[in-house]
Amino acid sequence: TTVASDISEKINTINESTTSVTNNVAGVRLLSEQLDELCQHIRQDLSKFKV
Repeated sequence: TTVASDISEKINTINESTTSVTNNVAGVRLLSEQLDELCQHIRQDLSKFKV
């Protein structure tokens, strides 16, 4: 392979990695929001059971 195609291959790989990292970050953020919501619901449910 030529140096140019080698470099462009590496750039593509980096771009793909960046995209997947970005997607992971978005996914983690969504998960933590859902967890927060879940915790709030659990707290509300628990407070109903307090005697």
